[in-house]
Amino acid sequence: MFTPGTLITTERGQSPIEDLRRGEKIVTRDHGLKRVAWIGRRDFSYHDLNAAENLRPILIKAGALGAGRPERDMLVSPTHRFIVRGNDTALKSALSLRDYRRIKPAPTLGVSYLHIMCNAHEVILANGAWSECFHPDDAIMKETAAPQRQEVLLLFPEVATMGAATRAKRARDVRKDRSRFET
Repeated sequence: MFTPGTLITTERGQSPIEDLRRGEKIVTRDHGLKRVAWIGRRDFSYHDLNAAENLRPILIKAGALGAGRPERDMLVSPTHRFIVRGNDTALKSALSLRDYRRIKPAPTLGVSYLHIMCNAHEVILANGAWSECFHPDDAIMKETAAPQRQEVLLLFPEVATMGAATRAKRARDVRKDRSRFET
């Protein structure tokens, strides 16, 4: 999940995530411009974060994911995933990337998490870094690692009650897509 101030690349340029609206078109890595289907927000106080330390945000400093990625410092939830390149291209969680220098837990008095969903699982540009835009349909929720699934349901409990009929159809077989990124 992102935090306020994260710049998402849209058809009209970069826009703070908190200014995005349902139906707005954002740039995706594999499918060009796609519409935002849903935006959620959840605020956590200092006390909330002390009670659930696994929700404390991770600071990713500018350039920590490679030259110019991200373009500026950003805060994300611990299980938020980014495309990283090495021997293979893979989606990796912020928590798994921490080096305690450029990617590390962030001290904070509270945090607001914002989540964007498109009609399918997408990878979008956030602060100039390719980042996952989660789509929690039944198949994805089953494939998603327990910590990320628990985080999504804790942050956005309404996702659990979204019936299959209200979710948009997936544009492609996500399993095939994920196999391209996972190591």
